[in-house]
Amino acid sequence: MDLLLRFCIPLHADYAETLTEGKRYAAITFDDGFKSVLDNAVPVLQDRHIPFSIFMLSNRFNYYPDWIKEKDHPDRLEIIMSVDQLNSINTPLLNIGSHGMTHSDLTVLTREDAKKELLESKNQLESFTNRDIKLFAFPDGFYNKDLVSMARTAGYERVFTVDPVNAFTQKDEFVTGRFDVSPSFWKIEYLLTILGAYRWLIYAFRLKRLILGLFKRN
Repeated sequence: MDLLLRFCIPLHADYAETLTEGKRYAAITFDDGFKSVLDNAVPVLQDRHIPFSIFMLSNRFNYYPDWIKEKDHPDRLEIIMSVDQLNSINTPLLNIGSHGMTHSDLTVLTREDAKKELLESKNQLESFTNRDIKLFAFPDGFYNKDLVSMARTAGYERVFTVDPVNAFTQKDEFVTGRFDVSPSFWKIEYLLTILGAYRWLIYAFRLKRLILGLFKRN
């Protein structure tokens, strides 16, 4: 985070104003709401006054990530925060968003089930946290134009993918890309990521999504 502050200006993920040209900005987001984020990341971010967003699953509080099937997956034994633990993060630095109800791939659900994931997760999280839930992160980053339209209708003000493209490129931006960052990154790899050096990966991501879509249809 010290390296991030050296090269970037941190922003809330719902930032919607015009950015100053010639400066570099970054927004910190966490999907799933693992307790390890509360234990390890939140204190570091609060100490440095860095805003951050956590995308929660409204039907998976205090659960293990049951959507992870690989036995050797590094997140398999994580546990998701409870409602009380989430609400204990009492700071204006935090923005809570929805990650759906169950971490389902919305692109393979029926239209009605996808609407339910979008709308009911928003309503549940607002009830649990007494906050306006304005942001949504697509589980595993899978989305399409129809889902984007449904998210807008459900009342979200911005949705997030895992497409590796620069964020905040337009004032009225609704679909925002993100770059994945792992604790296993080398320092130079992390630096290149926050400097935007991997923007070319969007083409590989689009090809991967196309191939996965063909498999799903078959």
